[in-house]
This record gives sequence, C-alpha cells and structure tokens, in this order.
Amino acid sequence: MSTLPPATPQSPPALPSHLPWAIGITIASMLVFCILGTISGIVAIVYGAQVNRKLNAGDDAGAGEASRSAKVWCWITTVLIILGLCVVALFFYSGGWAKYQQIMEELERIQLHG
Repeated sequence: MSTLPPATPQSPPALPSHLPWAIGITIASMLVFCILGTISGIVAIVYGAQVNRKLNAGDDAGAGEASRSAKVWCWITTVLIILGLCVVALFFYSGGWAKYQQIMEELERIQLHG
C-alpha cells in the first residue's frame, strides 16, 4: 500500500509589492516639488502596502490586482517626476529666477505706465 506524503502548506505566490519603488519616487517627487507626483506616489504606496496584506489573507487575486495597480501608479509618478525635472531644467536654462523677476518688473512697468 502506498501512502501519500503529508500535505505541505503552500506559501502564497511571490508578487512584487513595488513598495521600495513607490517610496523612493514619492520622496523624489517631493524633492522636485512635483505635487501631482507626490499624490500619485502616495497612491502607489497604498497599493504596494496592500499586496502582502492580501497575500497573507489568502486573497491572491486581490494581491495581484494591488501589485499591478502599484506598478501602474509607480510608472505614472516616474513620468511626472521626469516631466517636473524637465520643467525645472527649462526654467534654469532660460535664465532662472533672475530672468523671471526681470519679466515681472517689465510687466509691472507696462501696467503702471499704461
């Protein structure tokens, strides 16, 4: 007679939470003053935090969806940061704060002299 080996508990499938990426880009978005990037980064952190919680609860489908959502929001935040860096670079390339102040003074003079 053959006996079956004892059943071993299955560990939940390994899904990436993307949490380190989400935290890193959220901090980066704060450093470049990208408000939209900060908001989307926080959303990515929330989804990333849900992955392990749902895996431990046995909700593999929910964990997979949270992992995919975290990845999408991480990419959205990454693109927003890159766009923010381009705006900052363009600002400094075009003369920076001094040029901005000069333009504002010219506009003020035009308004005063009519």
